[in-house]
Amino acid sequence: MVMYRPIASVDIAGVFNAGGPGTLVDTFGQDSGGMCKKGPPGGSGSGTTSADLGIINVKTDYGALGDGVADDTAAIQAAIDAGLANRKPVYLPAGRYNISSPLILGSNDETSATGTIRGWSMFGINDGQDLNQGGTVIRYVGTATLNCMISLSLWRACHLHDFSLVNQGSGVVTYGILMPDSNISGVHLTRISIWNCGTVICQMNVNGSNGEFLHAQSVSARNADCFWRNHAGQGFVHSFINCGAGLNPGGTYFDIASDGPDGGGGGGLVVWQFSGTGTAVAGGDGHSNTTLLRNNNGTSCISFIGGRVEHIGRLYYQVGGTTQAKCCPVFKGMEFTVRNDPTSSFNTLKNFINIGGGNFDLVTVENCTFSAYITPTKDTLNYGGVGNNLQYWSGFVDWRNCVFNGIVSPATPTPDTYNPNTSLPPNVKFTNCHTSNPSTLGQYRDYLLDGIGSFTDLSGFTAVQAPIILRLPTEPNSTDLGYYTTLIDALNTAGLLAKLDALFILAAPTSDNALTNLIQRPFGLTVNGSPTFTAYRGYTFNGSNTYLESGFNQTKASTQFTPNAKWQLNSAAYFVWPLSTAATGAALGSGNTGTSTRTTFYPALTGNYQAYISSTTVTAGASANTSGLWLVSRTASNSVSVYRNGGLLTTAAPVQNGFDNGSMSIGYGDQGSSFFNGQIAAAGWGSSLSGTDSTNLYNALFAFLHSVGAV
Repeated sequence: MVMYRPIASVDIAGVFNAGGPGTLVDTFGQDSGGMCKKGPPGGSGSGTTSADLGIINVKTDYGALGDGVADDTAAIQAAIDAGLANRKPVYLPAGRYNISSPLILGSNDETSATGTIRGWSMFGINDGQDLNQGGTVIRYVGTATLNCMISLSLWRACHLHDFSLVNQGSGVVTYGILMPDSNISGVHLTRISIWNCGTVICQMNVNGSNGEFLHAQSVSARNADCFWRNHAGQGFVHSFINCGAGLNPGGTYFDIASDGPDGGGGGGLVVWQFSGTGTAVAGGDGHSNTTLLRNNNGTSCISFIGGRVEHIGRLYYQVGGTTQAKCCPVFKGMEFTVRNDPTSSFNTLKNFINIGGGNFDLVTVENCTFSAYITPTKDTLNYGGVGNNLQYWSGFVDWRNCVFNGIVSPATPTPDTYNPNTSLPPNVKFTNCHTSNPSTLGQYRDYLLDGIGSFTDLSGFTAVQAPIILRLPTEPNSTDLGYYTTLIDALNTAGLLAKLDALFILAAPTSDNALTNLIQRPFGLTVNGSPTFTAYRGYTFNGSNTYLESGFNQTKASTQFTPNAKWQLNSAAYFVWPLSTAATGAALGSGNTGTSTRTTFYPALTGNYQAYISSTTVTAGASANTSGLWLVSRTASNSVSVYRNGGLLTTAAPVQNGFDNGSMSIGYGDQGSSFFNGQIAAAGWGSSLSGTDSTNLYNALFAFLHSVGAV
C-alpha cells in the first residue's frame, strides 16, 4: 500500500472532493495493494483504519461530528495535539466543523515541533454554491470577536491544504490564519479558501521574530480587508502562486511591515499570477479603491509577475518615515482595471504610486496594461507631481512597455499641478509606453512625444487593431502598419482572431516583431541555435539545431491563457507557411520526447506530407512542393483534415491519443528528433478550423506576404 510518509513532520491529510465520495487523490490515492480502493482514508468502505494508514482521523479517533451543529473545537484540537506529539498526519473528512475558538498548531516555545496540516478541499467556492455541501469546511458561527481561526506557531515544515475557513457568524474574525510572535519557516498553504475574515494570512511580530519560506499556492479569499500582512522583523523568501482575493472597499492585498515595531519586513516576496477584485461600494459604480502593495519602511525585493487586478485604486504605497527604506518592487506582465469614485480622494489613478518622503524606493512597472473607467469630470491618467496624482517624492519610478487605455476621454482634464513647461521629474522615466487615447496622459503626453521613451498615437486605430498593434515591440513604419491593419481586419471579419491562440508573422520588418505572438501577450518565440532572420521573409532553419520555441504546452493549455486556450483535445489546429519549395524536416511541432502521442508536421518526407495532431497515427499524402500555407485541423476524436493554400487535400480518421506534452515550436518537431531545413514566413495554432476558415486564413496571410514581397 502506498501512503504518505512524513519525514520529521506532522500531516493533516485529506481528499479533494471533486470526484465525489469514494474518490482518492494525490496524497492517499495511489493504490498498489488494493487496501485503499474506495472511500476516504480510514472511512467506510476503505478496508483500512486510520491506525493502518498511520494517520489521525478527527471523526473516528476523536469524535468530531462535522455536522454543522456540534462544536468540534475540542475534538479537532485534541487530534492536532496528538498529531504533533506523535508525528502523525491529521485528517479531516468532509464535513462542516464548527469551532468556537482558534485551532492552535504548536506554541511559541515549541521550536522543535514540525508539522503538516491537510484537509478536504473546498477551493474555489463561488457565489451560489452551498457552503453546507461537500468538502471540508471549518466554520465560526459565533457572535463574539475571534482573533483568528487557526493560530500557527510551528517552527518549520507545516503544510495546510484542501479545506475552507469560513466565518458564518455575526462576530468579527480578525485573521484567517495567524502566525503569532514566533519564528516561522517552511509553511505551505495549498488549496485553501478563506471567507469573511479581516486579514486572510498574517505573520505577526512582537518580539523581533522572523519568518521565512512561506509558500502559498491556490489560496483564495473573499470579503477580506487584507490578503497578506507581514508584521515580522524579517519576512523573506515568501511566494504566492495562483492566489486570489476579493477585497472590501479600501482594502490592501499585500501589506508589508505595516505598523511593525522595527519597520523591517526585508528579504523578498514573489507573487505569481495573482488575481484580485475589489468589492464595489454599495450603491456605487464599481469602484473599490483597493491597494495592491502597501509598505511601511520595508526594504524587501518584491516581484509581482502576471495576473489581473480589477477596480484598483493604488498600485504601490510606501508609507514613508525616517528610515530611508530602499524597497525595489517590480510589477511585470499584469493587467489592471481602474474604476474611480468621483467623490473620493482616490481619483482614477490618483496617488497610484506614492513613495513617502525620505525613502529611496526603486519601482519598476513593465509590460503592464491599465484600463481606466472614468467620469467626464476626472482626468484618467494625469501624472502629477508631489501632492497630486503620482507622488514620487524621492523615489524612482521606471515605466517600461506599458499600455494605458482610457475608456472615456475627460471633457475638461484636471489641471496638472506639475509645471508642464518643465521637463519630467528626474526620478520618473517612461520607455516605450503607449496609450489608446492620447488625451488620457494629460500634459505628460507631450513629454513622451518629445523623446522620453517611445510613444504610439493609436487614435487612428480601431478597438480590434489597437491591442494587436501595441504588442509589436518595434513600431512599424506607416506602410507596414497598413499591411498589419489589413491583416487584422481580414482575420477579424472572418472570425479567426477568436479561434487562435498564437499567430506569428515571421516575415516581419524586424526580428522582435517576428517573434511576437499577435493574439495574446504570452508565448512569444525564443530563438534556439541562431536561425537566420531576413526582414519581410522570415526565419531560415539549418536542419540540424535551429528552431523557435513558444513555451506553449498542450497539456497545460487551459491554465496558460486567460481566458482558456482555444486549443482543445478534440478541437485543435496548427498552420505553417514555408517559403522553400523543397524543404525537409519538421516545420512545426512539439518538443515532446515521449512516444504516446505526437503533434508535428512534415511538408515533405519521402515524397509525402505527414501530419500528426494529438495522435500516433499519421495523416499523409503526396507532396511535390513544400511551399505555401499548410493547415492541419482536428475536428473530432477521429477526424483530421489537411489543407494547402486553402484547399482540402484529405480528411482521415486518426484517433487522438491525448495531449502532446511538449513545447510547441517552429522549425522543430517529432519528439525532438527532426529539425527543419528551409525558410518559414508565418505559423500559428488554435481551435479546429473549417474549410472556410482555411481559405480565409490563406487569403489574409497571402495578402500580407504578397504586400511585403515574400510571395
